[in-house]
Amino acid sequence: MDKLLLFLEIFGAITGLAGVWASTKQLAWCWPLLILSSLAYGIVFLHGSNALYADAALQIVYIGMLAYGWSCWTTRSKGKMMLNPIKCNVVELIIVFIIYAGLMPVLGEFLKIYTKDPLPYLDSFTFVGSIIAQYLQARKRTENWLVWLAVNTVYIYIYYNRGLYPTMILFTIFWFMSIVGWLRWRRAAVAA
Repeated sequence: MDKLLLFLEIFGAITGLAGVWASTKQLAWCWPLLILSSLAYGIVFLHGSNALYADAALQIVYIGMLAYGWSCWTTRSKGKMMLNPIKCNVVELIIVFIIYAGLMPVLGEFLKIYTKDPLPYLDSFTFVGSIIAQYLQARKRTENWLVWLAVNTVYIYIYYNRGLYPTMILFTIFWFMSIVGWLRWRRAAVAA
C-alpha cells in the first residue's frame, strides 16, 4: 500500500504541476489535469498516519469546482468565451473576506472536535482558502493567485509536518507559480 500511495502522490504532484502551469498560461486543458491530480491526492490524504481529512474532502469539492472552471473557460456565454482575466471589484473582495473569516474558524473547530486532524485550524485555513481561490480562478479573477500564495505558504508547512515531502516540494513550486500566475494574469487584465 505504501508504494501505491507514493506512486499516487508523485502522479498527483506531476499532474498538479502541469495543471497549474497550464492555468498560469490560461490554457483550458489545465482543468482535466487538475481533476486527475485531485483524484490521486484524495486517496493519499485518506490513508496512513498522514491522513488529512479536510484535504481529502477538499479533493472531492475540487473535482466539482474544476469541472465548473473547465465549463467557465470553454462554454460560450452571450456569444463569447471568458477570455481575459479581470480584477475583483470591492464588493467581491468584501464577500471573499466575509466568507473566509466566517467559515475558517467554524471548520477548524469542527475538525478539532470531530476528527483526529493534527492541524485542524491550518487545515481549515487551506480548505476554505482553496475553495475561494479555485472559484476566483474559474471566474478568471486575478486575485485568485494572491489567495493561492497565502494558501500555498501554509500548505508547505502542513506537508512538511506530515512527512509528505514530494507534495511539500510541489507546493513550494506552486508558491512560485502563484507569483508568476498573478503577474501574467494582471498583465493580461490590464491589456484587456
